[in-house]
Amino acid sequence: MVDGGDNIREADWNSVSDIIQKGGTIIGSARCEDFREREGRLRAYGSLTGASTFRTEWPDLLKELVDKKRITQEKAEECPNIQIVGLVGSIDNDFCGTDMTIGTDTALQRIIDAIDAVVSTAQSHQRALGNTVLALRLLPIQFICQVVKEKLHYDTRSTVLGHVQRGGNPSAFDRLLGCRMGAEATLALMEMTPQSNPCVISIDGNMMVRVPLLDCVARTQAVQKAMDAKTLIWQ
Repeated sequence: MVDGGDNIREADWNSVSDIIQKGGTIIGSARCEDFREREGRLRAYGSLTGASTFRTEWPDLLKELVDKKRITQEKAEECPNIQIVGLVGSIDNDFCGTDMTIGTDTALQRIIDAIDAVVSTAQSHQRALGNTVLALRLLPIQFICQVVKEKLHYDTRSTVLGHVQRGGNPSAFDRLLGCRMGAEATLALMEMTPQSNPCVISIDGNMMVRVPLLDCVARTQAVQKAMDAKTLIWQ
């Protein structure tokens, strides 16, 4: 995004054709250190944490681009305001405000497939093969291996899936979720006014809802701080 140029262009039907079956992110990662600097935002034309700043600075950024002769005044007048709607794609499902993030269901299915794949080997060797899946694990794998070895007297080994759980074709749930969120995001953008605040498209139950972006970010950061401080209380 910060590279600008042909990386940012008007979307049409072809932009969302033949992509539903693809894994990963076709538009690249949102994590970009350049976006945190003003010069990086000048080249951009979002990270969630920088979205509000980007939107607030948009008029000044346009003026600066015109002053530096990077764009014409006519070009700046074509886009006097910028509206921001976010979709959360993450296998971690760690964003407050939505029941599920795009990619979580696919990652869980990949984990289940991997576990099923090692069952036959574990049975033939008469030993348990542990499995760690980064942020998606329920318990530390070393702890599980130790308990199995001490209590059941099985030899244990761990298998790290790593980035395997992030790839592959999306599950049916994620394909539908991505389509529904994308459609709702388009409607939200069409209905926004210059006074509208940035929002995130979330799923609540089975409904697509629009929630304030900054509120979701603040809640997510608060939960992470509570977890780090071990003060999180589940209710």
